[in-house]
Amino acid sequence: MSGGAPGAADTIDYNHVGTLDAPECRNPSREYKQHYESIVAQVDALLGTHDSVSKVIGDLRLPLDELQDDNVVMPGSFELESIARVYLFRQVADLSQNKVSDRIDKWEYLQIRFGLDRTPTQQALSYIERRRFSLGLRILLKDIAEGIREAATGIHS
Repeated sequence: MSGGAPGAADTIDYNHVGTLDAPECRNPSREYKQHYESIVAQVDALLGTHDSVSKVIGDLRLPLDELQDDNVVMPGSFELESIARVYLFRQVADLSQNKVSDRIDKWEYLQIRFGLDRTPTQQALSYIERRRFSLGLRILLKDIAEGIREAATGIHS
C-alpha cells in the first residue's frame, strides 16, 4: 500500500495465495471431495431443468464461506460468489478473461445470472483469480467446470 498511515490493510500477507503453502493444499482431499460431490449432484439436478449452462451455474449453491479463508473484500470489489460463477462459466466455455468480459458486457443477462452489478474487466478477473481465489478453490472450480462441460454436452450457454 502506498501513501497514508499504516493500518490493518497494510499487514495482509498475500504471499501464500496460489502456492503449495496455502492451508487448503496441505490435505485438501476429504473436504474438497465432499464439496465437489455436493456441487456435482446439484449440477446433475439442474441440468435436468435448465436449457443453458449459464442458468445452471447461476443457480448453483456454492459453499464459498467454507472453502475460502481470509477473503478480503475491498470497497468496490466484486462479490466472491459472483466471480466464482464467472470463473466457472469461463472454464466451461473455454474463454479467455478478455472474451468472458466481452461476453458478459454484451449479454447483460449473464450479469443478472451471476449476481454482478457491472461487467468485470480482464484486469479485475486476473487480479481476483490470483489474489482472492486460493489455490484450492481454483482447483475445485476447475474440476467442477470440467464436470459441467462433460455433463452439459449439447446444452447452450
